[in-house]
Amino acid sequence: GGVRRTHNGEGIAPSEAIWRMHREEGCSVRLLRPQKRLDHVCLLLSLLEEHWGSGAGANVYLTPAGHQGFAPHWDDIEAFILQTEGSKRWKVYAPRSDEEEMPRYSSRNFEQSEVS
Repeated sequence: GGVRRTHNGEGIAPSEAIWRMHREEGCSVRLLRPQKRLDHVCLLLSLLEEHWGSGAGANVYLTPAGHQGFAPHWDDIEAFILQTEGSKRWKVYAPRSDEEEMPRYSSRNFEQSEVS
């Protein structure tokens, strides 16, 4: 746990390999910019942009039950998370120092012991 690996390298990954790794190895699947292909996601982002007065983007993450999608980390963006299926216990941690409060860059992956 705690180590991110990107399996597909450059280009588009073969769907058979993606779903095999999802089922058999517990890998998460990340779909970038679903609004390019799904009009209802594009509409939702447009409404959120109007409401928030700023740009918005979307990704979709599919993580098998009983698996952790990501190591503990922080992002350099404000994230609005909408979970649409299943259940998950989300852990949100306070910054460990003043430098972590408004980060300009995403963090490295942390071990659980570093944030608990």
